[in-house]
Amino acid sequence: MHLARWPNSDWTHIKLPLDNTNTFFSSIEKIPALPENLEHAQVHILAGNDWFDQFIPVSKVDSNQNQIKLANKPTYPLTSGRRYYLQNIASELDAPGEWFYDKANDKILFIPPSQAAPTEIEVSAIPYLMTLKGANFISFDGLSLQNATETAIRIEKPDDVHLNHLEISNIGARGLEVKDGKNVTITDSNIHDTGEGGILLTGGDRKTLESGNNIAHNNHIHHIGKVLLNYSSAIELGGVGNKAI
Repeated sequence: MHLARWPNSDWTHIKLPLDNTNTFFSSIEKIPALPENLEHAQVHILAGNDWFDQFIPVSKVDSNQNQIKLANKPTYPLTSGRRYYLQNIASELDAPGEWFYDKANDKILFIPPSQAAPTEIEVSAIPYLMTLKGANFISFDGLSLQNATETAIRIEKPDDVHLNHLEISNIGARGLEVKDGKNVTITDSNIHDTGEGGILLTGGDRKTLESGNNIAHNNHIHHIGKVLLNYSSAIELGGVGNKAI
């Protein structure tokens, strides 16, 4: 399911950047009339190329002039012909599979997919399902973790921590992050349906070249990068002496 958006599918395109702020552009496709209050609206945009996408808050949409003002600068300069779409706009809740969070009334509005009305709906607002800091000599085996808005498991500065036979899915960002780890193993796990990547695994001392000795082995990572389409690697390594095999 995805946030209420325009257009309902596919992309629209930047016509021209309109000033030197790198936040103001016109649209090739005609923008529909939208409400003045766009406090939570976002643009999903590949501003300057086809390999770096990001979500940026919208400051103003002028439907009459067919122009959009962004609240922040994109990482790359706005370029004519590049892709974007608008999302998180209540008035654009008009197609099967779309939803919108009505914050004022604390309600989620949802149009079920055609021919597939759900019998059960799950909603999560939990950023992390498991967080460990400075943990030593711990093993997790056979856990199933789903439905986090950020990362399922986040571990900082562990030593001798082992994660085996995990099932991680339906995650907003990465499935699993290990930062500044030593002697960590992630093995025989299934990680899928994530908004960004699969595993981040870092550790070791780059000044002394002391090995982190962290290993990701025989993991099945698939159907990732469903929110951020680019720069969402299955396995990202950082530091010294870490392996993905």
